Amino acid sequence: MRLLVVLVLTSVGLTVAQEIFSYDGYKVYKVTAKSSDEIDLLTTFDDEEKYDFWSKHRVINRPMDVMVSPNAQAEFEAVLSAHKINYEIIIENVEEKVQQERIRKYSTRVESGQVTFEEYMRHDEINAYLLRLAEEYSEIVTTELIGKSFEGRDLILIKISSGGANKPIIFADAGIHAREWIAPSVALYIIQQLVENPSNTALYQNVDWAIIPVANPDGYEYSHTKERMWRKTRSPGTICYGCDPNRNFGYRWGESGSSTWQCTEIFAGRHAFSEVETVALRDYMLPRADDIKLYVAIHSYGNWVLYPWSYAMLLPDNANQLQEVGEIFNDAVYAVGGGNYTVGNSAQLLGATAGCSDDYVLGGLGVNISYTLELPGGGSAGFDLPATQIQTVVEQVWVGWQAWHQYVEENYVNASSLALNEGHTSYERKKNILPFIFSYKVYQVTPSSMDEANALKQLESNENFDFWSDLRAINISINIMVSPSAQDEFEDLLESYSIDSTVLIDDVEEVFEEESRKQRISTRSASGEVSFTEFMRYDDIVAYLERLEQEYPDIVTTEVVGKSFEGRDVVLIRISSGGSNKTTIFAEAAIHAREWIAPPVALYVINQLVENSNNSYMYEDIDWAIMPVANPDGYEFCHEDTRLWRKTRSPGTICYGTDPNRNFDFNWKVIGASSWQCDQTYAGHVAFSDPETQNIRDYGQWMLYPWGHTTDEPENSEELNELGNLFADAIYAVNGTVYTVGSTANLLYYAAGVANDWAAGVAGIDLSYTIELPGGGANGHDIPAERIVPVVEETWEGFKALHSYIRNKFVNSTYVNE
Repeated sequence: MRLLVVLVLTSVGLTVAQEIFSYDGYKVYKVTAKSSDEIDLLTTFDDEEKYDFWSKHRVINRPMDVMVSPNAQAEFEAVLSAHKINYEIIIENVEEKVQQERIRKYSTRVESGQVTFEEYMRHDEINAYLLRLAEEYSEIVTTELIGKSFEGRDLILIKISSGGANKPIIFADAGIHAREWIAPSVALYIIQQLVENPSNTALYQNVDWAIIPVANPDGYEYSHTKERMWRKTRSPGTICYGCDPNRNFGYRWGESGSSTWQCTEIFAGRHAFSEVETVALRDYMLPRADDIKLYVAIHSYGNWVLYPWSYAMLLPDNANQLQEVGEIFNDAVYAVGGGNYTVGNSAQLLGATAGCSDDYVLGGLGVNISYTLELPGGGSAGFDLPATQIQTVVEQVWVGWQAWHQYVEENYVNASSLALNEGHTSYERKKNILPFIFSYKVYQVTPSSMDEANALKQLESNENFDFWSDLRAINISINIMVSPSAQDEFEDLLESYSIDSTVLIDDVEEVFEEESRKQRISTRSASGEVSFTEFMRYDDIVAYLERLEQEYPDIVTTEVVGKSFEGRDVVLIRISSGGSNKTTIFAEAAIHAREWIAPPVALYVINQLVENSNNSYMYEDIDWAIMPVANPDGYEFCHEDTRLWRKTRSPGTICYGTDPNRNFDFNWKVIGASSWQCDQTYAGHVAFSDPETQNIRDYGQWMLYPWGHTTDEPENSEELNELGNLFADAIYAVNGTVYTVGSTANLLYYAAGVANDWAAGVAGIDLSYTIELPGGGANGHDIPAERIVPVVEETWEGFKALHSYIRNKFVNSTYVNE
């Protein structure tokens, strides 16, 4: 009798699991976190069955949608209210919305073998369409049964190809999360446009496409027939059904952002690849991994283009390439009115989620370009995108896929471009960009006491803070970029010390995206020419120096004084009337990569000396040696990838680059420099560890002389101050620009291992300076190109004053140096 009871209970349990699930009384909350602490609090609910995060992320002030069961709503609202987290109820009763959708869906079915973008197709309809294409377009279309779902449904993949072997493959899967109905529609539209639109034949001539429109057919069908918000597979557990297939892949499986409790939405499975659906994807991709050049998992919702790593807040070696290619998609979709997609690292934007397909494809299979594409939501929430919007969404997204294809075509198709691409990828792996600047803010802060200044100084070694200008003195404003996660803490510090501050930039990404747009549309200088209406690239600068040497061989020579870490020539130009043992004025610029105004000043000095015959007297008795870009790798990197990059590009074990102006071997790393390689002031693993250790820095209108490591003045401080003031006065006479003259440590803060200290302390050069040029624009580093000319012209007057002093002291015999 006991056995009979057990059998009856088991039978009842299975039967209940198949009944249509009711969402009666379930509500959906739109919650907006104002700080990282609030985000952390919200994510504690993610592992509970009563809460279903429809859109989860870690971006401050961006809403999240959470469905909450009736028995948890009072608790949820109490927590939100207690922590003053903003929320609104956007769906009062989820069941009413589901019923409306169900009635609309059952009104039509698609004719067998046809496709529609007016309704959401069922799995059997989708498979029938794929099989018809394979029959009617047999020269380009093949279908393959790559496996069976747990409930025995066919997992059909379609391949679109002009034929031939070992061609680059674009691989896409959709519908791995059952309730994300718009994802299969997008996959079907890609297929339909490739196969049935003859104007797109070029897209599969050189590149193969492999697409599985529904990777989780059991869950997909279950969400149509039984439980609209079902997300997982349908494999039975001991208590609950299903595994989240996008936590089931065998790369960092079972770590952060997944659950071992089988009833949660993010249950990772009994083990990696426990689900037949994920095994089918793995087994298809594994032998083709070398040929797959682009992998995309199509999901919804939220308008995201996400790349690894997902398991932790770490960037892959080719993060710059992934960011760039993601932006290609976004730009294309945005251009046709498809809205704006946020491109970035998955863990940083959404939070850690281990066992995801994109991580497995990159980390397990070695496919460099791997994404999760989160499509737009719609309707009253996100997953119930009205069928009337399908056509609009798929057409807009298709434009992004065309742009992605073009990237694959240009970089991976033939042998020559493939070789170039492999070199490009290797180069990308040397980059390892700074954290994203999405939602970063810049604060202008003015400390009015040493206590306030010291409180700010403690933040310099924290990665969440980027000091765009050094702490100089009290009552002098500085600009600090602050990451989203640290903004609340920073504002609390400012308030506690009553430090005057204002938000200079609300979103750094917007400012530099506009600058990047201007750079893209601006014309580059003709080879060998110089321009002061735009910021020249490094190869253009070198070409100009080489032309001067060719056209003015009597006075100009160029010299490759070394190679940068990435192999670029570090070029110095010497301007001289000839002879030996003459007094030399030596100048270096752009030792800090992001300080773009420094090279134009160096170039203007060169241009005026060489190409303005009125200035020939300035090199008759004195030689000039000028290096316009002392850190060419960093300079190019901040043009191409990360605008605020400051350091060199030499790789460390964790982060890239050394601050070259903390890398000189004079009181190296004594004070004001960091031993942590991710800091902006990292001094290198040893003094002179980097080949690009040089000296001019810009930003802030300062004329600085030694010492940086101590407030003690050098023996010739009076002369240094006198000459510095001559420079400052000459500039003031032009446009009224005021420079402050003084020693580094007394005007700024301690900074050991800097170039001008080394020049004075080791090389024995009496007159050694760092010139901090003016800032401009919304902050300091983005000085507008239209301001280049006034800055270089006034600075040239300062250099003329320096030259006059040097000539009188070291050349004219009447001058006696005491």
